[in-house]
Amino acid sequence: ASQVLATIRKNNPQLANAIDKALPDTFGKAWNDKKVSAHHAIIPTLRTTSLAKLAPSESTIYALISKQYIAQFYPDFTYKTQRIDTRIEGGIFQARSRKTITEGWKVLFNRSKAEDAEANTPALPTVKKGDMLDCTDAELKEKETQPPRPFNDATLLSAMTGIARFVKDPAIRKILRETDGLGTEATRAGIIELL
Repeated sequence: ASQVLATIRKNNPQLANAIDKALPDTFGKAWNDKKVSAHHAIIPTLRTTSLAKLAPSESTIYALISKQYIAQFYPDFTYKTQRIDTRIEGGIFQARSRKTITEGWKVLFNRSKAEDAEANTPALPTVKKGDMLDCTDAELKEKETQPPRPFNDATLLSAMTGIARFVKDPAIRKILRETDGLGTEATRAGIIELL
């Protein structure tokens, strides 16, 4: 890890500050060899090169891979969620709140205003089971159920790895949950291409 981080620093000095704040002795779930089948994740090369020699798209990809690699050496992103279930005329309505506690690895990535708003919503009032509340406003929205979207390469790959969720037979579903899904990491792309 220290060698890869040192190479990233040489290749992309803009990430030096992020590397300085990383904790390279931290080994999280990404280091669990029992979860590796065909090969480990894509990581930055140990080869030193100038980013100026790369095409802009290659430089961007290198930076993205580097940030993802550095992120595993940052603390966890932690947050607090609240949920209140309210029964109104026999229906259950939920109110949710989410507050960021520590940014952790997310400091490495630029978030949109919408993502920030979603990560931090107003806190809910303190209530206890059985409290009576007044419903001050309600709105009924009529919508139609949409059919599932057709598969694309990414969603098909996801479906292959989590194929159990598409199977109704409980015995077969259990067997499929114990596997890595259809195919292996090395063969799934070929299967999709053949399909």
